[in-house]
Amino acid sequence: MKGRRFHKKNVAIYGVLLLFSLVFASFRGGVLPYGLFYFFLGYPLFLAVYIVYAHTALLVFHELPERRVKKMEEVKYRLVTENHGPLPLFRIGLTFEEELCLMKGTKAWISLLPGQRMELNCALRCRYAGTYGVGLKFFEIVDPLGLLSVSFPMPTEYLAIVRPRISDEAGAFPELKKRIPDHSRQKDLYEDVLGCDLRTYVPGDPLHAIHWKNYARTKEVLVRLPEEENLGRIHILLLTREKLLNLPEMKRRDLYLEYVISLAHNFLKQGKPVDFSYAAGDLKTVIITGWKEFEEFWHHMPEEITHHRSASFPKDMEQKIRDFSASGEDWMEIDEEGFMPEEML
Repeated sequence: MKGRRFHKKNVAIYGVLLLFSLVFASFRGGVLPYGLFYFFLGYPLFLAVYIVYAHTALLVFHELPERRVKKMEEVKYRLVTENHGPLPLFRIGLTFEEELCLMKGTKAWISLLPGQRMELNCALRCRYAGTYGVGLKFFEIVDPLGLLSVSFPMPTEYLAIVRPRISDEAGAFPELKKRIPDHSRQKDLYEDVLGCDLRTYVPGDPLHAIHWKNYARTKEVLVRLPEEENLGRIHILLLTREKLLNLPEMKRRDLYLEYVISLAHNFLKQGKPVDFSYAAGDLKTVIITGWKEFEEFWHHMPEEITHHRSASFPKDMEQKIRDFSASGEDWMEIDEEGFMPEEML
């Protein structure tokens, strides 16, 4: 039960009618006056029974053609209500999600005869990227005299997985903080992680890439080349919140996801592979080298990066950063906590 609310005006009218029926029965007597009096006197009990009955008899079901949708893409929302009891349901109020969705063609109130089934089809657009409930939020049962309204949440929330839009502006000029590893430590470690291909040293090459053992033996300055699969790859760590508590945080998540997917799209257009590491329970790394991997990442990212963090996630993240430093690779991070709309410009 979400909440209950008494309608003061109707309750006042009911009190007047109850008093009138009492006076009418006292002065006139007979079947009709006493019938009215006992009806109003026993109505509170009937009201309670009716609310319980209506909640039991009402069946509600809603769905979208596809759970995964694009932001602001118009999809068909279907709501089915049915009265499978022997008595009519007089007034059922329907409240839909309006902050996160745009909906057209909805109804605020319905009434159902015994056995009647009503289907509502309307257009729905999801305002923000992410994973959240859409459609009917709760339904409200009102007694026949309108004295009391009791609201109940949907038995099963319908979660939509909304993919972000791709913005050329967001991916063209990324304002990211690049983390450059400190190559002055653990020099010997780089000998093991660099590739096997060698070439002559050129001014500007990183010192950690020099093949020092070869230099000590032949006095020829050569540098090791990175493995082909890591050549030019962009490494990005995504730091996200586990739970979103309010609408401003939903809006920030929407901008964040749009920024991330736009970066991936922009790098891929330039022929640069990119990998993202983020929390999906454990630490997960997705490598995007082509449009097939991009589509799959775009398809799943709104759902995956909202998952809980496992107990090993912080240690795995620290190890990932140490691996970047040990291999001499630059990496970036995008932190949702401090993400502001200005970064989209």
